Amino acid sequence: MNYTPIKIGQRTLKTAICAILAIIIAEFFHLNYAISAGIIAILSITNTQKSTFRLGFMRVLGLIIATLLAFIVLSLFQFTPLSFGIFLLLFIPISVATNTSEGIVVNSVLFSHYLLAKEINFSSVGNEFSLMFIGVDLALLANIYMPNNEKLLQNNIQILEKEFKNISAHLVICLNQRQNLKALVKQCDTLLELIETSSKIAREKSENNLLRNNTFYQRYFDMRHIQITLLKDIIVKLQHIDVDKKHLAEVSNIFETLSLTYATDNDGSDLLRKIDKAYLNYRKMELPQTREEFENRAGLFQVLQLLELLIQEKNTFALSQVGESS
Repeated sequence: MNYTPIKIGQRTLKTAICAILAIIIAEFFHLNYAISAGIIAILSITNTQKSTFRLGFMRVLGLIIATLLAFIVLSLFQFTPLSFGIFLLLFIPISVATNTSEGIVVNSVLFSHYLLAKEINFSSVGNEFSLMFIGVDLALLANIYMPNNEKLLQNNIQILEKEFKNISAHLVICLNQRQNLKALVKQCDTLLELIETSSKIAREKSENNLLRNNTFYQRYFDMRHIQITLLKDIIVKLQHIDVDKKHLAEVSNIFETLSLTYATDNDGSDLLRKIDKAYLNYRKMELPQTREEFENRAGLFQVLQLLELLIQEKNTFALSQVGESS
C-alpha cells in the first residue's frame, strides 16, 4: 500500500503560528471567545498578500453589516434560535449583494457569541471587532514575507525563447527538406505547458506586492501563449500544404530571421516589414492553374496571415512596455 509522505509547507506553518499567536493575544487582552481569533486567523491566510488583504477587508466590512443587523434582530426577537435564523435570512443575501460573502461563516460565528452571552452592547461589540482585527492583522503580517520567484520566471523566459528559436530553426529545415512536422507540434505543446505554469507563478508574484501593480510577467506569458498557439496553428497548416519551394521561400526566410532574432526586447518591426514584402511578392505571382494549386496557395496565404498576427502580438506588447516606461 502506497502512502503519500506528509509535508509541512510554508503556508501550513504560517497558519499554525498565526492561530496560536491570535489566541495568546486575545487572552492577553482578556477577550471573550479568544479561540475565535485563532479561527479567524486560520481562515484569513491565503496564497498571496493582495488576496489576504482583500479577504480581511471584506470580513471587516461584513462584520459592520452583521453588527448593525444584530442590533436590529436581537432587539426585535431577543436571544433565541429564531433570531439566529432570521439573522441568516437577512445577512446571507446582503453579503452576496455587497460582495462580502467570504465573511458569512466567520461573522455568523461572531453573532452566535451575542446569543451565548444573551446581551449586545458596546463592550461585546468591541470584543467581536477586536477578535476580527487580531485574526486579520496576523494573517496580513504572516504574508509580508513571500518567496521571490523572479529568478525562476527569468529562467523560464530564457528556456521559452531558446525553445521557440529552436522550433523556428527546425521548421526552416523541415520546410526546405520536406520533413514531417509532427515533432514540432509536440514541442509547441510542451512550451504551452511551461507557459501555463509560469503564468500561474507570475500571477502570484503580482498578487504578492501590495504597493506596486507590476504585471509585466503576466502580460509577457499571456503574449507568449498567444504566439505559441499561433505557431502551432501555422505548423499544423503547413503539414497540409503542398507547394513549390519558391512559394515557401518567403515564409521560410521569415522563420529563419525569427529563429535568429526572437527575444524579449525585439519588437518585431523588421519582421513585419518582411511580411509586408512577402504579401507584395505573392500578389505578383502567377495565378494558380488548378483547384489543388489554388487551395494550397490559399493555405499558404493563411499561414502568412497567422505569422503576421504572431509578430503583431509581440509588437503590441513592446509598444505597451514603451508606453509604461515613458
